[in-house]
Amino acid sequence: SNAIDIGVNTLTLGIPETAGLSANESLLYRVAVGAGETLEVSLDGAAGAANELYVLYEGLPNSIHFDAAFEGHLLPDQTATVPTTQAGYYYILVRGHSEPAPNSPITLSARVLPFAIDDVTPDAGGDDRYVTMRIKGSKFNAAASVKLIRPRFAEFEPVSYRVVDATEIIATFDLRDAPHGLYDVQVRNPSGEAVVLPYRYLVEQA
Repeated sequence: SNAIDIGVNTLTLGIPETAGLSANESLLYRVAVGAGETLEVSLDGAAGAANELYVLYEGLPNSIHFDAAFEGHLLPDQTATVPTTQAGYYYILVRGHSEPAPNSPITLSARVLPFAIDDVTPDAGGDDRYVTMRIKGSKFNAAASVKLIRPRFAEFEPVSYRVVDATEIIATFDLRDAPHGLYDVQVRNPSGEAVVLPYRYLVEQA
């Protein structure tokens, strides 16, 4: 029948926050973010720990309701990435499953990522038709374009590609008769801004 005031720990972008976390304990934080950003939340836990990490816009995140979550196994260190943010608060839930000791130290941080390419998988392909790669990064526009470039030798645009979200592009190239060697991977947003990951993709004999 009475109102209850509940406070939530607030993170500041770019400033790590330290705390203690025990097994079967949850911690809740929030961070203010502008619109159109790529938000990365990172958790560094103690060796031997098993942690979960979830992020949700203007709501309480859990293992079912989230905008971003850790990938893979329960590990001490986790990362969750929101591809494209809305303006407002994102709530962050950290859950510990096992800790080497009660109240084990953790460090939690949040940052907005710049326009960049982080990884290309696989990083090699044959000189054949329909060679597909997955490009991971941040702040990819929905209308971004992709190229493979070997300076002074050749450039290739994909025969088809899909911008999955602001952190992932899947592109398929026709590399028949492509000169063998290492190629730069380029992603260009409609604004004209481009990022290049040099010498990242190897074209070899199929």
